[in-house]
Amino acid sequence: MTEQYRFTYEESLLLTWVKGEETIPNRKFDIPKLHRFAQKNGLAPYLFFITKDLKEVLPKELKALLKKDFFNTLVRNTLIQNTWKKVRTLLSEHQIHYVPLKGLFIAQYIYPDFNTRPMSNLDILIMGEKATQAFDLLLKNGAQVSGEGAAAHDLKTGHHLPPLLFQGVLIELHTSLFPLDMNHQIPNSFIEPRLIQYDQVSTLPPMLNFCYLCLHAYSTMRRGGIRLSWFLDLVLLSRSDYFQKDETSLSALLQQLKIEKPVMDIIHRAEFLFDYRFPFVPAELRSTMSPDEISDFIHFIHSSGQQDTRYSYAIAFERLKNTKGFINKIRFIKSVIMRGGHTDLASIMRRLGTLSIRSLKMLFFRSK
Repeated sequence: MTEQYRFTYEESLLLTWVKGEETIPNRKFDIPKLHRFAQKNGLAPYLFFITKDLKEVLPKELKALLKKDFFNTLVRNTLIQNTWKKVRTLLSEHQIHYVPLKGLFIAQYIYPDFNTRPMSNLDILIMGEKATQAFDLLLKNGAQVSGEGAAAHDLKTGHHLPPLLFQGVLIELHTSLFPLDMNHQIPNSFIEPRLIQYDQVSTLPPMLNFCYLCLHAYSTMRRGGIRLSWFLDLVLLSRSDYFQKDETSLSALLQQLKIEKPVMDIIHRAEFLFDYRFPFVPAELRSTMSPDEISDFIHFIHSSGQQDTRYSYAIAFERLKNTKGFINKIRFIKSVIMRGGHTDLASIMRRLGTLSIRSLKMLFFRSK
């Protein structure tokens, strides 16, 4: 019988508070443990904001820790926001059309306060040849390439240009929402004619944005990462004024883009976490997670601090499978082996050994 994983008392209490319930904790709960879980999952600033006036609910020690998190996020988000204003001005002056993605849009328009949603970088979608123009423009104005250059296979199928560091903020200029060799896509040809203006910014239509965030969470989980704030993003998005005006059928959109499985997977997880029901999900698509699925999900949340090759390598194999042409497949494999500066024979052999062992582990996990 497989081990059943459950949320701890502290984790359950945190989720209860995030849902807006005024539950008074027992005296024995572990404050540092709850705080670490809130920090790890990007929920600390939001929790402080929604409970700051509930004096009898949060212990003073925990409130002080969350308050510090809130102000740390304020400092970081202010830096990001100021950098975004400069980037936006540069792009507009050169007639480069841009679409802010993920936290850059959500923190500003979905959360109750800009500083309740932690941000780490700027994700900007720029379609077509304008992306390279924007990249060169930022370099000309003081940005620097951050980290390694793009892998060989990403030059053709990757979804963003090499990351840039500009005024202390990491910027990713996306040329598409996902790598072009992944199974699930929202193509630029589908996005471009559907873009809307919301509060003087160009953005994805609400339901399409919702599906994009689901796909992003799904693909990132397959790489072994997770943050519970991604699921909160979806709940708050569905309740926002921005979303309420959209009458798009979720079923029709999922069928058109062939993304029902990943989107519904994330929806079911969000509904489980926050005991919430998205009102626009039709009955024929709705289901509940089984006890085993819940156990596996909680175990994944607990163990997601380390890269889990059972998930991350699945993405690599998917992209390799979808790469067209023998030469391009060889290029893909070569760039994976030599990534990180593995160019001499000894390094290549060690890298091959590591990749082989991890791939076998992934295949063993999938066969169970």
